[in-house]
Amino acid sequence: MAGAQTMQRVLDKVADVGRKQVPFATANALNALAERVRSGARDVMRQRFDRPTNWTMDSLRIRYASKSKLWAEVNVKDAAYKAAPAANWLNAEIVGGERRQKRSERMLANKGLGRFWSPAAGAKLDGYGNVGRGLVLKMLSALQAHGEVGYAANRTRSKKSQRKARSFDVFIGAPNGEAAGVWQRIKSGHGDGLKPLMWIHNEAPTYRVRFPFEKIGENIYRAHAATEFERAMRHALATAR
Repeated sequence: MAGAQTMQRVLDKVADVGRKQVPFATANALNALAERVRSGARDVMRQRFDRPTNWTMDSLRIRYASKSKLWAEVNVKDAAYKAAPAANWLNAEIVGGERRQKRSERMLANKGLGRFWSPAAGAKLDGYGNVGRGLVLKMLSALQAHGEVGYAANRTRSKKSQRKARSFDVFIGAPNGEAAGVWQRIKSGHGDGLKPLMWIHNEAPTYRVRFPFEKIGENIYRAHAATEFERAMRHALATAR
């Protein structure tokens, strides 16, 4: 009888430890799965996007679980400081459809100069295949699309600065029956010419689904949930005090 009572106390103790460790193990498992989802989503970005920027690769954030908050989330960042939120451009890749206007495009539209733009042959691209922010600011300033913000605000009264400003002679139009865009007047030893920097569009660019974020998360959860919960529970019991 005494042996049975002792065994029951041992079993009760094990059960009590197990109950106490379940929230700890669950939170750890959820966090491990969230890390897997973010890592897997980044792998898909590398495969399907053309030279994704560091800003894009870092656009997924995790809200971690705890013993008192047994849920974890992986979301696309919807806020940013001095930059467009990642959700602005990734949403079209996730669900398809029209791309939102960028801040520079809204400035352009406010002047009645079109709603969207895309790089032309004369635009210098960065290592990620995008038009550099400096060139965008120069174009907006030269087109007087944003007052004294950015490039214009940084100009000085020096002769060098004034020469640089005059050398960047741009306009919006469709010269000689060409497509509508931002054109730069250039001078060379072979005579004057025009160089297209950006094409102007009124229709929003449309995208097919290239980054099915929710599907990626669901697939990773189904593939790894059981393993992560089992691993977390073993660890919790082994380290229980």
